[in-house]
Amino acid sequence: MNLQKKILILLFLLSSSYNFAQEFNGFKYVVVRNLDYGSQGKDINGIGSSVADYFRLKGYQVIIGGDSEWSDSLYPKDLKFNICLGLFVDIGHKAYPPYEVSVTFGNCKREVIKQITGKASGNFENALKRIFNQLDESPYYSFDESLTPKITYPEVENINKDENELKAYFDSTKVEPIEGIYKTYKSELNLRLAIIKNGNEYKAISLEPEASHWKVGDVKIILESTSADGVFSAKWFMRDKSVQETFANLEGGLITVELNNPNKAGEKTTINLLKIYPKN
Repeated sequence: MNLQKKILILLFLLSSSYNFAQEFNGFKYVVVRNLDYGSQGKDINGIGSSVADYFRLKGYQVIIGGDSEWSDSLYPKDLKFNICLGLFVDIGHKAYPPYEVSVTFGNCKREVIKQITGKASGNFENALKRIFNQLDESPYYSFDESLTPKITYPEVENINKDENELKAYFDSTKVEPIEGIYKTYKSELNLRLAIIKNGNEYKAISLEPEASHWKVGDVKIILESTSADGVFSAKWFMRDKSVQETFANLEGGLITVELNNPNKAGEKTTINLLKIYPKN
């Protein structure tokens, strides 16, 4: 092999390794999804915990859990605010010789960044070693937020009113029973919203942005009265600003909304919003 070819191959290998490192260096957290075996338990072969330990040693902050909107309680504040700081890891395996483990790395856009498979005749540990050896070929991890992926989200209506302005309105106006300031109650979501009448509708606007792509004043829910007292048709803007159409029930100072879980077909969740202002 002549010198020119050797140089080209070396440059290619360096470029591949650098690109791989770039993709991983944009993530502050590694989220290892649960290996759930139902009634047998979770991660019974220790595969997920071994992957988690590997990334902890590399300097990542590791979370074992999901990546859905309903997983807020698992995440630190900055990851809740910007889900793109997370590198999401899915693990699959074959539980018979030759033992095979596949690890798939994805980002907040649900794009696959890398997939590595390790096979070994002995056990899962040896299969994992083959995967870790491939990962070790990349340069040392160093978090660089400039490499963190970004998602372009649709726009929602913004009503430019701050909380003091809204409280002054609630104090000086005979408001409808549904109008006021609300917080989520007994929920994994952490929302603070103000509901005001807007034409023939009621609009719930964000007072504390739930994520980096939400702003104060963005409309989170659009509600319309129905013929049934205390029942409203609702358009709920999810964290990614997609819309779910549902119904909301107002009883006293509590609004309940039932939503479909976008990550688990057929599963529903109830969001409770408790009025905290005005008091009467």
